[in-house]
Amino acid sequence: ILVVAHRGFSAVAPENTLPAMTAAARVHADMVEFDVQRTRDGQLIVVHDTTFARTTDVASVFPTRVDAPVGSFTLAEVRQLDAGAWKGTQWVGTRVPTLDELLATMRPTSPFWQLGSPPPLSSPPQPCSSRTLSTLGLIFPEWPMRQGCSRE
Repeated sequence: ILVVAHRGFSAVAPENTLPAMTAAARVHADMVEFDVQRTRDGQLIVVHDTTFARTTDVASVFPTRVDAPVGSFTLAEVRQLDAGAWKGTQWVGTRVPTLDELLATMRPTSPFWQLGSPPPLSSPPQPCSSRTLSTLGLIFPEWPMRQGCSRE
């Protein structure tokens, strides 16, 4: 039996956050699954939904952008969001991690990751490349790519 921590150990910590990933490592999950999307300024961040409405305080920080796609935010704007308060007061201040932050956190604890696919995009996909992920060993030639992505 293979134990895969879906979006990290999301039963105990806010999904797709560093606390959820480290919690999965502490209980010796065999793998962690997480989702990656690109910000407007091209940064890779770890988030599942197509908007920040469900898992952050975007409604109070950017009230006119509650339903705006993840890809319409810059990394500086994403850094202003609290991705933990919805899960409990002990998680207040938890941020949406970048892919680099997640990998730096997980690399010492586990070599096994599974990159999940976010739900279908509600806005046109942004150009992206798998080069970053493939150099990290996270994308393999046989994996299908999301619409709008290339293997360059």
